Amino acid sequence: MKTKFLMIAAGFMAAAVCFTPQTASAAKSKSVSTVTATTQTRRKLGWVREGGKWYCYRANGEKARGLVAYKHNWYYTDKQTGAMVTGWVTLNGKPRYFRKAGGYMIRSGLWRLDGKLYYFQHTNTILTDGTLTKGWQTIKNKDYYFGDDGAAVSGFHVIDGTTYYFRAKICYKATGWLTINGKRYHFNTSDSSRANGAMDTGLVTIDGSQYFFDEKGVMITDDFDANGKHYSFSADGKCTITDANSGSNDADDSSNTNKDGLSDEFLFFTIYESGRSDDFYQGYNQTGGDHGNACGKYQFDYRYSLLPFVKYCYQKDPVFFREFKIYASLSLLQKSKLQGNTAFYRAWNTIFSRNKVKFANYQDQYAKQEYYDITERYLSKYGIDMSKRPDVVKGAVYSYSIQHGQLSAANAVVAAKISNSTSDSEFLRLLYYYRMKQYPAYVSRYRSEYAQALSLLRKAA
Repeated sequence: MKTKFLMIAAGFMAAAVCFTPQTASAAKSKSVSTVTATTQTRRKLGWVREGGKWYCYRANGEKARGLVAYKHNWYYTDKQTGAMVTGWVTLNGKPRYFRKAGGYMIRSGLWRLDGKLYYFQHTNTILTDGTLTKGWQTIKNKDYYFGDDGAAVSGFHVIDGTTYYFRAKICYKATGWLTINGKRYHFNTSDSSRANGAMDTGLVTIDGSQYFFDEKGVMITDDFDANGKHYSFSADGKCTITDANSGSNDADDSSNTNKDGLSDEFLFFTIYESGRSDDFYQGYNQTGGDHGNACGKYQFDYRYSLLPFVKYCYQKDPVFFREFKIYASLSLLQKSKLQGNTAFYRAWNTIFSRNKVKFANYQDQYAKQEYYDITERYLSKYGIDMSKRPDVVKGAVYSYSIQHGQLSAANAVVAAKISNSTSDSEFLRLLYYYRMKQYPAYVSRYRSEYAQALSLLRKAA
C-alpha cells in the first residue's frame, strides 16, 4: 500500500502527514486522537512506540519531526529526536497545548490543565488554531476573564478599575448575592450605569431595599453614624437611615414626674430596688447591681429578665437602642454573657445619656407588663379584683412580684387571707406581714416599705 505524506509549509516549520493503521478496537472509538503503534514487515510506518516514546515514521522510513498532521489533528515531535512531545509548546510565538493522553493539540474549548482553566480558539488555520484567548470571553452565557498567561482568573480581580469576583474553580464572573468566607457581598445586576458584576460598595438599593457595603465590598450589619446620619441595620443587612441626633435628650430632665403614666405611688417601692437618689432617674442608669447580676431601676437580673428586656428594647426601637444590637442577638442560653459585662454597662449608660426619660419609660413599661400585669391576671383567676385598688396597694403587689416572681406574689395574696372585702390598709398589713415571715432576711426593707406605703395611702385618703 502506498501512503502519501503531505508536507505543509507554514512559514515556521514543516508538517508531515503520518498515516496510522488502527486496530479494530481503535477503529470503533469516537476519538480521532487515539494513536496506535504499528509496524510493517519490511519497514516501520506511522506511530511506533520505542523505548517508552512515540515516533511517527514516514513512508520512506524516516522519522517525522516538528508539526505532524493526522486526521484533522495536530501532533508535535521533537525536531532533534522525533519523539512525540506533549504539554505546552510555543509555535509561531504562541503557546499551544498537546494532550498527554493521545498527544494531539487542543484546538478549541475550555480545558482545565495543571489546575488552571484555559480557552482555546478554533480557526482552522495552523497559524492561529488552538491559540489561547485573553481578556473577556462569554462562553455559554457565562463571562470569563483570561489573564496574560491565558489562564482564567478566579477570586477578586480589578479590571480596568472595577472589582469583580470570579468563582473558584469554575472561574466565571459572579453576579448578585454571594457569601465568601462567611461575609456577604453583592455584585451589580441592576444598575445600568455600572458594569454588570461590578462589586458593590457604599449605599446600594437592591430589590427596593437599601444595603451598605464597605470599601472592600463586605455588607455592613453594625450601626454607625456618618455625616449627621445614623445608619442602622436589620439582621439581614437592610439599612434604615435617620438623623443621627434623632434620639437626643430633649425632654425636661429637671422634672421628677414619671413620663409614662405610671404614678409615683405605684412605683414607690423602686427606691428599695435601686436605691435613693436626688435624681429621680438615676436608678434607671444603675448597672452591675446585686454583685454584677442586675441593671436598671427594677434590677433586671441576667439570670431572669435582663436579656429579655434588652431584646424587647431593641425590637421596639433599633435606632434608639442601637448599642444593644450585639446583645439582643444573644440566645437565652448565652444570657450569662451579660453578667459583670463592662462593655454592656457602657452601652446601657450611653442609652441613658441619650434620653434618660425615654429609657426610664421603657424600663417601667416592660417591668409592669412582665411582672405586675401578669400577677394581676393570676389574681383575677383566683377571684381577687385589683382594678379598684389604689396605686400604692397595687405597688405593694408589684414589689412582691418583682422580687419573688409573678405567681409567688399572687399566691402570697391568697395565702395572706386577703379577699375583695379586705380594706386597703389591711391589705397592706397582711401582705407585708406575710412577706416578712416568708423572707426574714429582708425584714428591715419590708418594714420601711410598709411604713411608706401606709403613709402614701393616708395622704391619698
